[in-house]
Amino acid sequence: MAKLTGSFLKIYLVQLCICFVLEGQTQVVDCTRSGIRDSLVNRFIVMGAERAGVFYTDPRWQLYCDSIVAVCENVAEAYQLKALPFVKYGDYLAAMPLLDKAVLYDTLQYLPYRGFIKCIFAKDYDGAIADFNLCQRLAGTGGVMDHAYSFYLGLCYLESGKPGLAWPYIAEDIQVQQGRGAGAEVHFNACLYAGIIQLELNSPDSAKYFLQRCLDQYPQHPEGNYYMALTMQRLGFPGDARRYAEAGRDGLIAGYRMNEDNIYYVNYPRQVNLKDFDALTDLLRIH
Repeated sequence: MAKLTGSFLKIYLVQLCICFVLEGQTQVVDCTRSGIRDSLVNRFIVMGAERAGVFYTDPRWQLYCDSIVAVCENVAEAYQLKALPFVKYGDYLAAMPLLDKAVLYDTLQYLPYRGFIKCIFAKDYDGAIADFNLCQRLAGTGGVMDHAYSFYLGLCYLESGKPGLAWPYIAEDIQVQQGRGAGAEVHFNACLYAGIIQLELNSPDSAKYFLQRCLDQYPQHPEGNYYMALTMQRLGFPGDARRYAEAGRDGLIAGYRMNEDNIYYVNYPRQVNLKDFDALTDLLRIH
């Protein structure tokens, strides 16, 4: 399929402001119908941009998204798609007004996503806390990007320097996961953050328990080993501390990471790098 030029798209979207061609029939656009809104996304993104090889890294991506909005301004997904390149490249000043529009037109779908972006990407912890608290009021238990709302609330309070407030949320997340049935595993990153929070609460024995649960599932976890090394040093086991530090550094060099979907775009809370391991090694050598 030939790529659509920007000028062609602009002419085409003007035509679609008057009518929308759907399955060979000309119809007046009824933007209140979810089927019409979904069809616009399919036409301009799935059958348009993606078929033409235009993705969010391409400047023309915005033209395809704008074509949807020109027909129906209330297509929440179009605003989320418009925000995507700004989120990935760290321009949150441009991304957030677009995500606000997505939330305006489909609150239940995009409020959790906006909270996730605020927590993990923009580091707007107060804003994320407000969003996830509202998510819990509107939808009860739920989640986004493989984790519960309570998981992100725990991270927000941890990164805000309030581990005492963070703990009940991480504990709730773990309890819910354990309640899914016999043999249900708790996500290793939930165990990781539980261990970090307990370490900050000066409870190294509890930290060790949760970090061991993390490493039982994922022995090469760089952060799991890093914080376990700190824990063992706190407990007075320098040999074990050095062993975990070495294992974590080796895992990081070998390419192991937290295994979160967006880890290649942004650092997660308390994520570590080789410089952190070098500093840890120096600390353990001194002690």
